[in-house]
Amino acid sequence: MKTKFYKKKLFWVIMAVLFAYGSLANIVSADGTFSSDIVSKTTYENGELNTSLETELPKDMKFEIEVTSSTDNYSKEKTASVKSGGTLKKTFTDLDSGKYTITYTSLKPSKQKKSVKTKIGSNGENIEGSNVKDGVVTYSEEINIQKLYTNTSAKTEADRLIRTANSTLSSESLDAARNFIENNEYLNIDSYKNDIDTISKKITEANNTSAAKAEADKLLNEADQQVTADALNKAKDYINSNQYLNIQDYDSKISSINDKVTAKEEAAKKAADEADAKKAKEEQEAAAASQQQQSSSSSSAQAEQPTQNADDTTQVLVTPTGSKYHTHKCGNGTYTPTTLADAKARGLTPCSKCY
Repeated sequence: MKTKFYKKKLFWVIMAVLFAYGSLANIVSADGTFSSDIVSKTTYENGELNTSLETELPKDMKFEIEVTSSTDNYSKEKTASVKSGGTLKKTFTDLDSGKYTITYTSLKPSKQKKSVKTKIGSNGENIEGSNVKDGVVTYSEEINIQKLYTNTSAKTEADRLIRTANSTLSSESLDAARNFIENNEYLNIDSYKNDIDTISKKITEANNTSAAKAEADKLLNEADQQVTADALNKAKDYINSNQYLNIQDYDSKISSINDKVTAKEEAAKKAADEADAKKAKEEQEAAAASQQQQSSSSSSAQAEQPTQNADDTTQVLVTPTGSKYHTHKCGNGTYTPTTLADAKARGLTPCSKCY
């Protein structure tokens, strides 16, 4: 009997071990790696958002869970750890109707517990799959919450959504308010028409103002880079003519660019004046050199002219067969008068006695 008892006990011990091993089999694979695959079990009921994931990640691995909504600027973040069997859960309350994004992000391996880091690796190298990058597991999901309302609570929620749209001036918030009112049996969209139209106009004006400011900034940046009066005037004309802009808001920027344009124009004028002065000086020096050259040529011509004239008028005496010209009769022969120029032209040379 004892043998049977021990056999039964051993059987249940083995079954317990096998069961435990089976529960671990979905956590760690045979090669020691962990899958980042995730299955969402998130639900919303009784006013509570129960985020729930089924994972194959190790126990105690820490995550940050963030719930956000673009329609009403809702944002909450909580920390949770993977439980035995790979579940990851956290509850969020006080959520109104709308679309929410839930983001699960594991802490870096260096921020995990030692027991977790040993399993996943110091850099998360033991985690595989499409949801892991650089050792960090990330997963996102969206949920659309539609609360049940009474006549009073529906009006309260509609008023809250209208206030949110008016404060954020976003098309998404206004669409959320409009859709809620149109789809709620307790509400009449006509009752909110004035509010919706007013907010819609504000959004249009805000968008137009934003676009106008972006264009003004672009034009001013171009003027600042080009540093030209034309580019600056183009920016000023746009700002002055746009109903959504006030030129006084740009006084400082315009003044700064105008100073640069003035400095550039003055530098260009100074350079031009210096170039003109240099050119005028070069022309003046060239004229002076030309005048000096002409004066020198004239002086040379004048210096040569008296000699030539003297030869033409100076009278000398020559003989028909003599080779000399004389100032007076200094020997036998027939002497006839002629000019010094003619004597030189005939090849005669001065008499050594006469000259």
